[in-house]
Amino acid sequence: MRVGNFGLQRDSLSAAGPLYASAAKSNYTTAIAHFLATIAAHPQLEEKLNHCSAFKIPHDIDGGLHHVCFGFDEALETFGVRFIKGNVSGNVIDEKNLKNQIKASQSERERIDLLMSEYINDNSISHSERAIKSRQESLWELVNDLVAIFEMDNPLSHQLFQKYKPTEIHQEGLDRLIACYPNGLERIKGIYRQEVLKIENRNTKGRRAVGVVRTKVKDYNNQKKSINQSVTMSLQSQQRDTDEILNEDYLPDTTNPQLKQKKHRTTKEEMEILSALKVYKDKLPDDAISSVCEHLSEIWTKKKVREWWNYHKDK
Repeated sequence: MRVGNFGLQRDSLSAAGPLYASAAKSNYTTAIAHFLATIAAHPQLEEKLNHCSAFKIPHDIDGGLHHVCFGFDEALETFGVRFIKGNVSGNVIDEKNLKNQIKASQSERERIDLLMSEYINDNSISHSERAIKSRQESLWELVNDLVAIFEMDNPLSHQLFQKYKPTEIHQEGLDRLIACYPNGLERIKGIYRQEVLKIENRNTKGRRAVGVVRTKVKDYNNQKKSINQSVTMSLQSQQRDTDEILNEDYLPDTTNPQLKQKKHRTTKEEMEILSALKVYKDKLPDDAISSVCEHLSEIWTKKKVREWWNYHKDK
């Protein structure tokens, strides 16, 4: 909170309060209700905050050093966080966990400072020219995309939504989006009556109900990972099916086993035809074999005829 803009920040907080309630930020909503009620009940405090928006912390050891000045929200977070965190009902924490939570809060503050520094040309938090240029390009690219989207007749046709498709752009999602602000306003009014004025019984049921379904980058990454896994499994299944088909083509057909071939017995007629070859004692000519095969059945191959001649030629 800076001197001269208290009114702007108060009005912004009042306007954004219902959104905190709709986003299920119960603690923030309660704090906003208390703060606005306190300001309304104490006009002199509001007047002082317009002129003095910092809390001075003096040095007890060395009086020559400059005093440290925190905004009221920073002073509360820095010096009151341990007491508050340690006394939250059902939330027992240790020193390490407390430091981690404070670091997380500081990281969030640094990201906000980075965003503001780009708009007011304050590069004091940047560490190098390359880092400044990189952040500025990314930030202004997003800003320009959002400006262009709000001016389009069909915002969903923008390239940004082609890469990250909105998951709640349907009738139910639009109804929830339109109703989130008035519903959040009713919720913060209920908290005001219960927590501040205490004219109603305290009822925390439904305070953490989300008015609008939030989609994070992590959700898109998980969805993309799930799609990739499905494609991989489909390809693996197709490959297994192909391998099975190929294996079936090369497997022997066991469903219709071949019948064992019966041994052929030489008939009397075949003996008479084959006996003509006995005239050859040393060598059996091929043309003689061919001549004999013409009068025999297909069972008698040239090889089989020669084997018969070798066995019977000397008998």
